[in-house]
Amino acid sequence: MNNTVKTLFTAMLPLFLFQLAIYGQMDNHNGYRPKMLVYANLKNKDVLKHFNQRFEELDQLLSDAKVIKSPYAAARDMSNYNTILDSLYNVRKNDDVKSLLQNNGLEVTGQMYGRLDNSFHISDDDDVSSYKAKAQAEIGWDIINSKFYQKKSKTKQILYVNDVDRLQQYKKQNEYVFDDCQNKIIELYSYYLAVTMSHRLKNLDILNEASQLMLEQDRVATDQTMDVMNEKIDLEYQLSQIYSAEALDKQPLFIIKPTMLVVDTLALMNLVKENMGSKIITANQKMLENRKQLTNYLSTTKLTPFFRASSYWTSKDRLSKNLDLGVRFTIPLYNQTKSKKHSIDIQSALLELQRITDNEQLRSVCLQQLDMIDKLNQSVSVEAIHMKQLKKYVAIRKKAYIQNPNGYNYIIRMQEYNQLLKGMERLCHLMLNRQLALINIEKTIGTDITHLTREVEL
Repeated sequence: MNNTVKTLFTAMLPLFLFQLAIYGQMDNHNGYRPKMLVYANLKNKDVLKHFNQRFEELDQLLSDAKVIKSPYAAARDMSNYNTILDSLYNVRKNDDVKSLLQNNGLEVTGQMYGRLDNSFHISDDDDVSSYKAKAQAEIGWDIINSKFYQKKSKTKQILYVNDVDRLQQYKKQNEYVFDDCQNKIIELYSYYLAVTMSHRLKNLDILNEASQLMLEQDRVATDQTMDVMNEKIDLEYQLSQIYSAEALDKQPLFIIKPTMLVVDTLALMNLVKENMGSKIITANQKMLENRKQLTNYLSTTKLTPFFRASSYWTSKDRLSKNLDLGVRFTIPLYNQTKSKKHSIDIQSALLELQRITDNEQLRSVCLQQLDMIDKLNQSVSVEAIHMKQLKKYVAIRKKAYIQNPNGYNYIIRMQEYNQLLKGMERLCHLMLNRQLALINIEKTIGTDITHLTREVEL
């Protein structure tokens, strides 16, 4: 029975390796491409040589590993975005205020027309007042619609409208900034992960080579060979998904210093109350309150004092000139002031309800992310302890291997190094997820909170 299984496995192995070769020949633009390893005429001394060379490389890698701080703070710079935005809206505000102050209410109107009485044989009752044509020009002063009426409130309205637009644009701009920050963080951590995974993959290549040699010598169970192959395939797939680069196994190892991420929760909850959406609502409420001041019956009327000069061409072919001074007014016979002000109050109340609802939702999201950060802190702490223990274990085992160079299991030793590399990968994943949780809080409330955080080394 065992011989049958081995025969079937030996027959299927070339087909399996052929499939790996096809996978390894994928388009290079898709990212990392796994290498197809073809083992032929394997000899025990050659495999052992590869193991020894790799052990020396790993010892050197661990010795020269670069210990780095969390790259979170280095991945962001919001100052340029906000400075440009504030500058543009400041220019717009000044131009709008300047435009208001230029409105003095003065306006010039004129008209020219001819009489059609004679063409239709219509006689005038009064020969003195009849004329063939008329021309007149008038200068008027629209006081209510000028800068002189409610100047202060009109100026405030410009400022409030500008502030609302600026905050809304600021919110959109910050969403882009936080997305960009998130992408940079993922890219940095992905690189560190890919380097570590590439070194572990190189170890698996040698283990794969050893497994095939031992299989040919009937010294290893087939399921162990498949385990190594499956682990290699899974790792190659993960590597192809997170980073596209070659020769990553030539790069030094990067060890991110494990830390506890501490967040000032009380200060954060105060920021939640003053989130960007809440600031926009406050600005809108100020704008509505000011609009309420501008809403009155007088603002619906029109009062225009004027000075008019007229010239007539009379029916007796003579020119007659007149000068007039008067006032033109428009007074609506309805008053919508009360209903409009009540509508403004309702809008303000609805905005306040929206603020309460939004703040509760944002608070809930932030608390969830904070809980996630606490759990990830615990996981990072546990993994940091594991890493210390693994490093000590590998160092102790290394001394034992040196003292007994030919009397130990090479496969077990390589697996020990792989366990250490796996620990580095787990630590990197945990710290990446923790940073992403922090960025999610910033995206939720729309502001940078790095000043509310600190990292404590473990």
